[in-house]
Amino acid sequence: MKKTILLAAIIVMLTSCADEFLKEKPYSTIAPETFYNNDQDAEAATLAIYNAIYMNAGLFRSIIAVFPESSSDLFIANPAASVAGREMADFLYNSESTNVKSAWTDTYDCIKRANSVIDNLMRNVPVSADAKSKLTGEAKFGRALMYYYLVQLFGDVPLVTSEVKSLDNIDLPRKPASEVWSQIVADLTDAISTLPEKSQYQGVHKARASKGAARILLAKVYMTLGKWPLALKQIDDIISSKEYALQPDIRTVFQVAYENGLESIFEAQYITGLSIKAGSSCFAYFVPGTPFSGFQTLFVNEKMIAKYDKNSVRYKAFFTDKGSYTGLDGKVIKTGYPQYFLYKLYDVYRPAGILKSTFNDYEFNFRIFRYADVLLMKAECENEINGPNDAGLNALNAIRSRAGEAIIPLSSVGSKNQFRETIFLERAMELIGEGHRWYDLKRLGESTMIQKIKEAKGIDVQAYQLLWPIPNSELKISKVLLQNPGWQ
Repeated sequence: MKKTILLAAIIVMLTSCADEFLKEKPYSTIAPETFYNNDQDAEAATLAIYNAIYMNAGLFRSIIAVFPESSSDLFIANPAASVAGREMADFLYNSESTNVKSAWTDTYDCIKRANSVIDNLMRNVPVSADAKSKLTGEAKFGRALMYYYLVQLFGDVPLVTSEVKSLDNIDLPRKPASEVWSQIVADLTDAISTLPEKSQYQGVHKARASKGAARILLAKVYMTLGKWPLALKQIDDIISSKEYALQPDIRTVFQVAYENGLESIFEAQYITGLSIKAGSSCFAYFVPGTPFSGFQTLFVNEKMIAKYDKNSVRYKAFFTDKGSYTGLDGKVIKTGYPQYFLYKLYDVYRPAGILKSTFNDYEFNFRIFRYADVLLMKAECENEINGPNDAGLNALNAIRSRAGEAIIPLSSVGSKNQFRETIFLERAMELIGEGHRWYDLKRLGESTMIQKIKEAKGIDVQAYQLLWPIPNSELKISKVLLQNPGWQ
């Protein structure tokens, strides 16, 4: 019910005044609408940013959530799946791919909405100071989140940080990735200073961006840049805030009943049953058609399956059996494929179970950031700064203990390099399917990333494929955009 209220609020606002505000006019000069007349107007424009994050197919509803992860060493494409569904997993994509185009255009659509809020709230508009501060923080978080994915996937990208008011000035060149990273850091630093903690939000608004969400994203940025002490500072701030904790039972982490709960830092919100389709399709790629109504596009790499204790509660909560799914009632259902599927993101525990599923319109939220990730980031930062120590190992073992896996003693950790491998394996085991693995592999370095993907998939991946191509549709209308090397 609470999730219905929040999504309904977003949809109602967007289908009325906010949509009109964001609508581009088909002539050379776009005059700012007389829109920001009160706090409610500013709120509506800010909810439009969330709408893009949740509902744009190129973002967490589908592409950004699934396809970089599918390219990693954790998944193998079903050869019977559609080319569009498996092209990222099999490295078949190119500059004409719809998935690549959607990721590009939908991230920039979200940035456009964020820039509009930021610029207009800087004007002398009749919006309260408190609302201006908080909503600007939310907009800067949204903009930083989009640029985080753009720079990771495409490298150098156009850096748009103000509202586009003239169609004569929208053909922008790519900026060096270093400038994009600097802008992300600046936006997140500002957001942290103005956003509330999660506990300061009431009711359904706990789903909105908070200090914790900005801090974990900033920590990820610093880790990507190799600035380990700065990353650890953000991580320790999250931990010391006591705003979050691990769900005691890992089986509850992805249940609808615990959405936006104890372990959640930031989630994309979804629901079914509304007149306007407001569910997610990202889960469909991971699960079989029978009994989950999925696309059955991605199989879990069996080399990854072998890393788990198959008697652990985590393993049983994450994966189907090979070729079958055993329901909560003990009934065994054949999936039609002699492979393992990941079903952890699918809430089989809700009252209607798998029978309530709606094909390509799932009601389950997508956990963009959760506290388990924070603890594993803590372990990684401690190791990079200090080598194996109790602080890093305790963080990692908290994850393993909850998972039902054996605790690792410090005496058996080995060297810094060996502990790094242990941490990255644990990240893969805990966060599989949550969209982090591609970026984790990038932190290991180009040669290691390529080696791991080749060993897992048997595909001769080339270095240039570690960045996506700029969509050809963008190159055709631009005089200044240049294609990524190797994709010409």
